[in-house]
Amino acid sequence: ARAFAHAVFRAYFVDGRNIAEAAVLLDIADALGLDRAEVADAFGEPATKARLKAEIDLAEARGVFGSPFFIVEGEGFWGNDRLAQLERWLEKGPF
Repeated sequence: ARAFAHAVFRAYFVDGRNIAEAAVLLDIADALGLDRAEVADAFGEPATKARLKAEIDLAEARGVFGSPFFIVEGEGFWGNDRLAQLERWLEKGPF
């Protein structure tokens, strides 16, 4: 799951691919050696949809409103342009 998530972020933020398209996600799964048919089936399963909804609800409850969004010690860092601030925080602590 971690490798898939990283590949999806890379596809969107580096390659400019439309990750809202199932075909793009299935191509990513293929590239990772995952079974394309199994992944496609998982997208439609009620349990998968319920898990996704629960994760989104939890993120919203924590104040997440975009991606990438990281929370460190209660402090939110949103956007690719904030990664340097996040790295500094992790290295040296709060500003």
